[in-house]
Amino acid sequence: MTPMRWEPGFLCSGPAFAEFWETLRVDGNSPRRGLFIGGRGFDPRTTVGPSALAETDFPVEECRLIHLSNPQDSPDRPRSPEAARNEEVIRELFSGSTVQVDDVSVRDSTGRLVGSAQVRNLYHHRNWLSGFTDVIVDISGLPTSVSFPLLGMLISIFDDLGKGEQVPYNLHCIVCENADVDEHILAEGGDTADYIDPFRGQGALAADPDPITIWAPVLGERQPATLRKIHEMLEPAEVKPFLPFPARNPRRGDELIADYHSLLFETWGVDAHGFIYADERDPFDIYRQLGELADDYSQSLKPLGSARTVVSTHSSKLLSLGILLAAFEHTLAIVHVEPTRYRLDLEQVSLDNSELYSVWLAGEAYVSP
Repeated sequence: MTPMRWEPGFLCSGPAFAEFWETLRVDGNSPRRGLFIGGRGFDPRTTVGPSALAETDFPVEECRLIHLSNPQDSPDRPRSPEAARNEEVIRELFSGSTVQVDDVSVRDSTGRLVGSAQVRNLYHHRNWLSGFTDVIVDISGLPTSVSFPLLGMLISIFDDLGKGEQVPYNLHCIVCENADVDEHILAEGGDTADYIDPFRGQGALAADPDPITIWAPVLGERQPATLRKIHEMLEPAEVKPFLPFPARNPRRGDELIADYHSLLFETWGVDAHGFIYADERDPFDIYRQLGELADDYSQSLKPLGSARTVVSTHSSKLLSLGILLAAFEHTLAIVHVEPTRYRLDLEQVSLDNSELYSVWLAGEAYVSP
């Protein structure tokens, strides 16, 4: 098997988060120059990463906050006061930095998804990015349809600039996980399934316009309608569901199987022994397993034609990060149903059980000595 890009990968959490950023701040012969990119939204986890980063005194010179909008919203729909408060907190945390809010429309006036293209246009300037030693992307307050294209583009720019031994910048991803918040976020709308640009599996389609499709959904709670829409779109030859295990709740995988029992076994005919288990707290676990799954199907189905693996994420942002890495490395397609809007009753949630993770995606950690 071809050596994997993120094997081993760098991940830290808990007390190690602060230790890592404090160590990185003083490491090296030249001063650190940080660029922070995050969401400007209602999610209370939006401020957790910036707060922890500010406590380490890591020098963030510039902060860019992505404010998502939808032109299809009613003009009398109130703007989110929670998003405004989160922005105010972040501005105070990075008071010595340049802070800018970038508006990104998730959809255009016809309802077509355009957020992916807009966010890539905002941050594709190579010379600008190479002026920083560390680019930090906080995906805690960003939807998959925005965070995946953004991170994929930043990895691609790194590869373009980092020829030979040159390290143009370090790329980090931080994410605040909190199952209590996830359980209380309600997604509304979302009529159709589509691919997230640029993750359309173009390599497989170029080789064969009608490949055998294997669908690998990463299961999460309250997603039956979304899963049905994706299945109807793909009409896969086989479904290989991923379940979170080990997980914070040891019975979570069993509960998901019970929730989707009819859909999985009666409607789609999933083999009871065909589930794949991925560590809920380690994105590199699902990254490795997805790569192996795609390679195995590609080889085993050669006599019948070409195969392509399509993934979809319905679980935590940390686990989803591993899906992005696998899709980037193996040119996998990622399919998604974008909600029209989200709702969250802040009085029902608590940040007490939040876990903060830092994942190093590109840079000095992966340069051979």
